Amino acid sequence: MTSAHASHVPSMPSVLLVEDDPDLAELLQELFVQVGWTVRLEHNGADALRSLKESPPDVLVTDCMMPQMSGRELVELMKGDPRLTHLPVILMSGADSMLQGIDPSHQTILRKPFDPEALVDMAFEQLAAPGRRH
Repeated sequence: MTSAHASHVPSMPSVLLVEDDPDLAELLQELFVQVGWTVRLEHNGADALRSLKESPPDVLVTDCMMPQMSGRELVELMKGDPRLTHLPVILMSGADSMLQGIDPSHQTILRKPFDPEALVDMAFEQLAAPGRRH
C-alpha cells in the first residue's frame, strides 16, 4: 500500500469478495488482509446479495461467472437498494462476452488473468474516488 492510498481511506476498509474459485478467493482474501482490509468472502451471487444487505462493505469485488447468480445479476439487483446503489464495484471476468455492455461509469472492470496486487490497488482507488459515498 502506498502512502497516498493510506491518507484517503478508512482506517480499516472493508471488502466483500465474491469468487467461486476457492484458490483465487483464498489468495485475494490473504492479499487484502495483508494491507489492512476487513474481508468477507462469498462464493456465489445469491449469498453475496444477502451479505450486502446485512452489512454493506466499502467495496464489492465480484467475479462475473458464478453459480446461482452471476456478478452482473448481482450488480443489477443492487440498483434496487438505495444502500447499495453507489457501492463501488469491481467486476472480474476472463470472458469478454460477460463484460460486453457494462457501463464503466458504474463499475470497474478487471479482465482475468490479472496481477492480484493490481486488484488491491484498484480497490484503494475506488475508496479514494471523488464523489464516493462515505
